[in-house]
Amino acid sequence: MRRKFIAKNRKNLFLVMKTFIFLLLIIFILSKIMSFQLFTTNTNFIEHIMESSNHLIEINMTYNDRLNDINTLLTNINIKKPTTLFENSLIYLDKENNVDVSSKNLEINYNSTGILKKMLGTFNSFTKPVDNSISSISVSSPLVYIYNTHQTEEYVAQDLDIYGLNPTVFTASYLLKENLEAKGIKTIVEEGNISEYLSNNNLNYDDSYVASRTFLNKAINDYPSIKLFIDFHRDALSHDIATVEYEGKKYAKILFVVGLDHENYQPNLDLANELNTLFSNTYPFLTRGVLTKSGPLVNGIYNQDLSNKIILLEVGGNESTIDEVNNTIDLLTEIIYKKLGDINV
Repeated sequence: MRRKFIAKNRKNLFLVMKTFIFLLLIIFILSKIMSFQLFTTNTNFIEHIMESSNHLIEINMTYNDRLNDINTLLTNINIKKPTTLFENSLIYLDKENNVDVSSKNLEINYNSTGILKKMLGTFNSFTKPVDNSISSISVSSPLVYIYNTHQTEEYVAQDLDIYGLNPTVFTASYLLKENLEAKGIKTIVEEGNISEYLSNNNLNYDDSYVASRTFLNKAINDYPSIKLFIDFHRDALSHDIATVEYEGKKYAKILFVVGLDHENYQPNLDLANELNTLFSNTYPFLTRGVLTKSGPLVNGIYNQDLSNKIILLEVGGNESTIDEVNNTIDLLTEIIYKKLGDINV
């Protein structure tokens, strides 16, 4: 009897151990599922995430929401909306509008891209991805073309760093575009990827103006309506030099740069001086003036030989915050509007 009792105890102990291990495994799997976080490197991210700033973005959601979105991402079926079962598998009639809303005939908003776009919509004003080729944007009669020879120049992220987002001059270019278009001035921001161009052509960072020249030439040829080309940069300055406070608000200071190492520099120098004068008369605290460059060890051209409507604009420095830059962009918008004010926009 004792031997049977011992064997039975061992059998029970073995069963308890297996059950315990099984429960641990279940807990581990559930913890992994519940801690699942959606990330994206999707280049279609609302057209506002630049490649160099497109880090993983953690989505703050409840466990149930995470599980639902994971399911929707994988199956296109939203368990919170049963009709998606039909929308993505059957043809049915939208009685209210009398139209066929099957997935074969309409783009359903419940595919993975749509879900990510919806969840990441909070961040859609930060940055924009760049194409790996020359931009092919179609805009009717734009007046302003903004590009960034040094696309990856960054500003201080402030609160955005918790999302892994790094605001750049590319970000700032889109902020300026939005402001200008709010005033009726059609604007293009160059989407061509400078880094990709350099890599594909065995060039290095010092050749960035070679890359931007290609994009600029295409814009000049494609859009004869453009009245102002802006090469938007960020200087390398300490915060106290790059920043000014006016009426309790901080601004990133600006500087116009003109290259003199080509025969047709004078029209662009005149343009820079004219815009700087507008700043001096309206917002004198903001401008650092006009800087001319020529001679050895400098570019001296900056692609300004291609048109007499090009300005190179340094906005803030590497310690400037994106908020300070945005404050400056508000005033820059007013100056550009004054400059183009005699044009029917």
